[in-house]
Amino acid sequence: MGTATATAAGRPQLYSASGPRCHSSSSSENRPGLPIYSRFTSRPSRWKSRRTAMRVRISGPGPKGDVPRLEDTVREVTNWDGLSMDPEMWYPDGNCLVHLYARDSTATSPMWGPAFLIPLEFLVGLDCIPLLERFLAGSTGGYLPSAKREFAKGRSSLEYTAGRYDLYIPPPPTAEGEQQLLCRTATRNFFAWICGKPLVGESLGQALVGLLNNMSEYRGLNVDNVEDILDYMEEGGYADFGNSPVHTLATLHFAEHFQFEHLYIDAFAHAVGMHDEIVQSPEYKCISPTTRSILDRAHSELQYRLETTSTSLSTFLTDEL
Repeated sequence: MGTATATAAGRPQLYSASGPRCHSSSSSENRPGLPIYSRFTSRPSRWKSRRTAMRVRISGPGPKGDVPRLEDTVREVTNWDGLSMDPEMWYPDGNCLVHLYARDSTATSPMWGPAFLIPLEFLVGLDCIPLLERFLAGSTGGYLPSAKREFAKGRSSLEYTAGRYDLYIPPPPTAEGEQQLLCRTATRNFFAWICGKPLVGESLGQALVGLLNNMSEYRGLNVDNVEDILDYMEEGGYADFGNSPVHTLATLHFAEHFQFEHLYIDAFAHAVGMHDEIVQSPEYKCISPTTRSILDRAHSELQYRLETTSTSLSTFLTDEL
């Protein structure tokens, strides 16, 4: 399960604006929701093109209800409560139901249902074989025999569209309370990457960290997870730093965590330029004290140079004129 850091009690959301929630019949009214970072575009990319062949036969997700969407900003959010059916990842032509709890949990909580419905070929095509081998159950209820779980590459797509399958992906047995929601959120974000949908979470930076951890855990060895998540960030607009302290700080936190030097430098340079805005962002607390200190020094130095240059220009050619 991807790494996730628990927030303080009370779980403040990133933004005060809230949208209607998509509840299942068992959702409680006081269950907290999570912000959805929605800024996906139609720009072509390698990440998007790799999914095109898998999606040509699949109809889009089901009705989205009254969930508001914003294309150019993430200042307004909608909520996902950690167990309800997510309409963003409910494909009418899908054949793999994803449950975010243990299979035997239905005995004590019969009202729980699947969170997602996706085509199984999405998972096979993106080499999520370790995930399938670990969590896949057959339509009859029993776990598939090991011989049937050897998903060979290059098979006809028809082999993955017959029948109905179930994935039961519970939080670790040691997770309790808040940690369970964080683990389910990390799992949800992995499937959001699979389907090309926005992330959810208390912190976009932490969501990106958890996503890459899950990609490393749930995919095969012959894939480039770093390239794939960078393509996803570009496609989702998360790599667009202009006038977006949230994206800038999230990428800075992500790059710092995994020590991606060039990405760190790029995000850092933008953060220095919008210092007054980033210090007011909830994402600011997620970056390390060391980076915050370096940002403050770099901003002070930049301001000093700008003031010095402005003074020099104010007296430029004064004597000659």
